[in-house]
Order: sequence, then structure tokens, then C-alpha cells
Amino acid sequence: MNFLGDAFVENLSLRKRLTFWKVITFVVVGALLVVLGSSFRGGFFDSFSTPYIARVVFSGIIDQDTVRNSQFASFASNPKIKAVILHIDSGGGGAVPSEALYNVVKSVSELKPVVVVANGIMASGAYMVAMGAEYIIAYNSSIIGSIGMILQAPNFYEVGKKIGVKMDVVRSGRLKAFPSVLEEFTKEARSAMEHSISVANEHFLSMVRERRKITDARVMSEIATGKIFTGKEALEFALIDKIGDERDAIAWLKERGITGKIRDLGFISSRSFRVNDIPQSSYLSVLNEFFRYLYSPGLLAVFQGAYS
Repeated sequence: MNFLGDAFVENLSLRKRLTFWKVITFVVVGALLVVLGSSFRGGFFDSFSTPYIARVVFSGIIDQDTVRNSQFASFASNPKIKAVILHIDSGGGGAVPSEALYNVVKSVSELKPVVVVANGIMASGAYMVAMGAEYIIAYNSSIIGSIGMILQAPNFYEVGKKIGVKMDVVRSGRLKAFPSVLEEFTKEARSAMEHSISVANEHFLSMVRERRKITDARVMSEIATGKIFTGKEALEFALIDKIGDERDAIAWLKERGITGKIRDLGFISSRSFRVNDIPQSSYLSVLNEFFRYLYSPGLLAVFQGAYS
């Protein structure tokens, strides 16, 4: 009996030790998962961190990216983010994606300070995005502006005539499916497209007037030409608020009572295409990229000099 009793007690003690180590293992694994999760933006670990100023860098062509937009939009509801410093180095991109990102930046700036620092280029659609912020800073030599819309499409109508290629089209309306790659761009079709571009461009300009509080018609007339400005010129035309860098952004936030450490939340980079970046052996890739950018769907708010 004593032998059985001792065995029972020893077995019970062993079970307790096993349970103890299972609990320890669970706690250690859980802690590791939390630490690993801290590397993800807006992760679980963030809820235990001290409040901070978020630094985000956006570069490249602006295309439609719901993940990017959702990430930035989440800053508004993150109680640990006190303000956002957004660095921009972009020549713009699609008109709709630019407006969508502008709306996201504006929605965050309505709840907490957002200040933009223009690095190399902040033109066209990228400038539209910047207007969502409360304050814009640029370097003297930053490229700002190129405000306007374009629609472009390749046309091989004349080439087709020379080699005997013709496009037969049956359309529901005389302006349907223009512009077309292998059809002559008629005056009526061009006029209709110019009208649409004009309407979209006026919306862009109205955003500039409203967000930058520009009332001088001569200033708006110069901006409406679509020209680019240096940072120094942009300040004269009220397109930016100050010549400077991130230190000035920090000082601006400090004036509003916002201080603290700055946390890098990484780069928000979109695709980009530069001819010099294509390997010489990738001829098909060159053609594919060339036509993709030459015949981009929809209106563009882009400074093409940024991607050449």
C-alpha cells in the first residue's frame, strides 16, 4: 500500500511539474510572438508603446493601392501616433489614385497634425496628395508644381496605312472607344477629350485655391500653366509654407505642443519605371513597360520628367 501511495504522490508531482513547464513555454512563445509582431506597422505591440511622431516616406508613381491607403488611414485612430511627418519624393501618377491618397491624408490631418516635407520632387498628383496635409515644407531646389491633367495614348494610324494595317470598328456611338491605337483621332473626339480633361483640371485647380487659400487670379493663372517651380518659387506662389527640412517640421509641431520621439514607419513605395533601370537583355520587358506607361488608363496627374 505504501508503495502504491508513494507512486501516486510521485506521479501527481510529475504532472504538476509538467503543467508548470507547459505554462512557462506558453508564456515564452507568446512573448516572442508579441516582440515579432512589433515589426509590423500598427501591430499589437504598438498599443504598449509610448506616444510618438510617425515618420513616413512616400516615393514613386502614385497608383491605386488600397493597402497603402488603409495603412495611412489607420494613423487617425491610432492613439499612440500624435502627429505625422510625411516625406514625399514623387512625380505623381494616376489622377484617381492621387485624389484617393489625398483624401486619406486629409482625413488624418483633420484629427492630428500632418506636415509634409518635399524631398526631391513633389509634382502633379504628388502635390495633390501633399495638399491633404496642414503644412508643407520644401527645399530651395525641390521640384514643385506641374499642376494639371493629361491623357495620352500612342497612335499608329499613319504607320498602319503605310504597311497596310487597318482597324475595322463597329461602335455604338461616334465617340465610343476613342482614342484608338490604329484609328485616326478625329477633331470631334479630340474636342470631347479636351473638354473632359479641362473639367478634371479645373477640379484640381479648385483644390489648390481652396487648400492653399490663393485668391490672386494672376497667381492661379501662372499655376494653371502646368509649369514646375523650384521650392523657392513655390513659396512665392503660396504652394508651400516654408523652405526647410524635417527639423522645421519638428519645430512646427513643437509650436503646437507636440514633442516626442520620431518612429520610422517605413517607406510607402509604388512601382516606378526608368528607362535606364531596364537590363539591356530584357527587350520584351522594355516594350511592355514602355507601352504600359505610354498608354496608361485614365487621366494622369504626373510630371513625366520625374520618370525619364
